[in-house]
Amino acid sequence: MYDTLYSAFTDAMKREGKVITPYNDDTPYNVLFRVNKDTNKLQNKATIYYSADSGIHAGQLLKCKDKTYLTINQESDENDVYSKSDLLQTNAILNYIAGGYEHNIPAYAYDVQSAIAINNSVISLVSGNIKIITEDSETTRALKLNDKFYAIGGRWQIDNLIYKDNVVFIYVERTVSSAEYTLT
Repeated sequence: MYDTLYSAFTDAMKREGKVITPYNDDTPYNVLFRVNKDTNKLQNKATIYYSADSGIHAGQLLKCKDKTYLTINQESDENDVYSKSDLLQTNAILNYIAGGYEHNIPAYAYDVQSAIAINNSVISLVSGNIKIITEDSETTRALKLNDKFYAIGGRWQIDNLIYKDNVVFIYVERTVSSAEYTLT
């Protein structure tokens, strides 16, 4: 029996399909990219359509050409032919050392709060809070409260970690160097 949806999807994949791979390996997935209208926005969002039996899932870091994306959802299966996910292009790399290894994790940082300099006539200190989301993985599960890492031009301390739907939400606060200042 002829399946119209399957036929239309496979024809579109042949015409417009692109290859995307997981961040940590080279497993190729064929997808259809649809760029969301993001005029005058800081976020780069895209939507992908892919075979329902592929290994793509919510919370996964994916590479396409020179860009890395975080899959922020996976729509429920309305059919057996394809699934759909929205992607956020990552805009930060978390750099930290644990267990003698350096880890570099692509992430999306957003919701900057209180990013001001606190100063008086002698000393200025930079402060601020941001939220970061990335893939829930063995590496990110090793993160702990009060861990420190470097990203987005500064040192940050983890205030909270929330794991939901294969995504880790990391709430961080800007830290200053360990130098101590005395006013005289």
